[in-house]
Amino acid sequence: MGVLIAVVAESGCARGLSLRAPDFDPRGARVVFMPAMVALYTIEEDDTVDFDEVGSAGARMKVNTWLRYLAPRIDSRVVDLKEVATTALSADLFYEKMDKVTKKVVADYGRRPLAAWSLGDGDAFQSWAAALQADYVVFIAFKGAYETEARKEANAVSRMTAAMVPYGPLFAALFAGRSGVIAPKRAALVVVDLRSNRIVRVQTKDFEYLQNAEIPNDLARLMEALDRGLPIVLTEP
Repeated sequence: MGVLIAVVAESGCARGLSLRAPDFDPRGARVVFMPAMVALYTIEEDDTVDFDEVGSAGARMKVNTWLRYLAPRIDSRVVDLKEVATTALSADLFYEKMDKVTKKVVADYGRRPLAAWSLGDGDAFQSWAAALQADYVVFIAFKGAYETEARKEANAVSRMTAAMVPYGPLFAALFAGRSGVIAPKRAALVVVDLRSNRIVRVQTKDFEYLQNAEIPNDLARLMEALDRGLPIVLTEP
């Protein structure tokens, strides 16, 4: 059985969303990870939201360094995008699809069963199962927002009022709900069956700072949702 896994970061409650299909069992399966997608945003003093291209690139490099180090700990590896360069499903389309479906699943927050969600293009996803010789593919993305120092100072006196400002464009980008969080940041894991295109596992987790001290712990907690039955040892890569 082929399955695809996606991890995406966004904002929300500390415990996060956890959904699992009854027949999801990855133990002994072939698991590979897609390189991470990281998107960080800044909230300016005037409440405008800007994409932090430099910060995102730097954080992406750190996340992928740790991912390549930790994946073998659970008998896995990180995919080289060249491996799917000639498949029916391009890497760009894969990232786009996973971003969209994750926004919908997280926004729904478990009200509908996992069976309600599908990625479509069954033949395209099956082409990945064959090209990667994998049962599961893991896609990781981190998305989050940080207030600039100027905005923090401006809102120091009126934090409660600032917390209630609905940043529509930001939440749309982060697949987050309007929960009153000032600067949302969350990580999520989404598992998709490549054969049936069913989403069979969803796990989200808040994160704070994408630095070397925090990244391995955030990744390890997400990877535990795969239930591979293998310990994840956290040491410097």
